[in-house]
Amino acid sequence: MAKADRGPVSGISRSVSAQSVFCYIYTVVTNILDAFESATLPPSRFRHRDHVHMVWLYLSAGSLLTTLDRFPAALRRYAASHGNPGLYHETITWALVLLIHERRCRGVDTASWEEFAAANPDLFAWPEVLRRRYRPETLASADARRFFVLPDGASGAPSSASPGPGTDPPG
Repeated sequence: MAKADRGPVSGISRSVSAQSVFCYIYTVVTNILDAFESATLPPSRFRHRDHVHMVWLYLSAGSLLTTLDRFPAALRRYAASHGNPGLYHETITWALVLLIHERRCRGVDTASWEEFAAANPDLFAWPEVLRRRYRPETLASADARRFFVLPDGASGAPSSASPGPGTDPPG
């Protein structure tokens, strides 16, 4: 019996069709999304990196507005079902969604999650990724937990997204 001819993806024989690989990947992604949305994904499998991955999946499947609707709602349900209803933080959630979306729009988005993650290591530096954009007291506020608050710059310094004191915004 001849050994199977191996294709460009290590361990996958050429006899496996691209459609089969796509179906497998689609099934895995669907299972991950379903486990998150049904809150059956164990908390040990949902750390910061997993949050970023989940947002990437939502953005891959839909628009920014759809993601800003679906992901926070699912995250609230997830936190509540695991006994932490007060854990949800609107500003942190929206800021991460918006950052990931921006990276995708700026052309850093790639064909795979692994390539996107490798091109954006700063997104995984928690909590530094938001400390550069928000003052600690802003993120600690009840308002920021309850509704999205625009970045106000780390340690009182203006962020790159906001004009400095005495300057007019562009346009």
